[in-house]
This record gives sequence, C-alpha cells and structure tokens, in this order.
Amino acid sequence: MSLPLPALDGATPREAITTQESLGPMKFPLQTYEYGELQQAKD
Repeated sequence: MSLPLPALDGATPREAITTQESLGPMKFPLQTYEYGELQQAKD
C-alpha cells in the first residue's frame, strides 16, 4: 500500500518515480535506503 507523502508533493513513492523529472528528488532517499540495506546484509 502506498500513501501520498507531503515530501513528494502529495504523490506516492511509486508515482514519484514515473518520469525523469520526478525521479530527481527520489534519488537520494533511494540511494540511502539501498546503502543501508547493503550494510545490514554485510553484518
């Protein structure tokens, strides 16, 4: 279930990555999440 997020101007995360323009603000959170997942997998 995806909920609209104020940080994404009311879009859901799935909606926020549908275009190159809207992907920009999502790159940092996605990379941060991915890095955290990789670090946990190493432990």
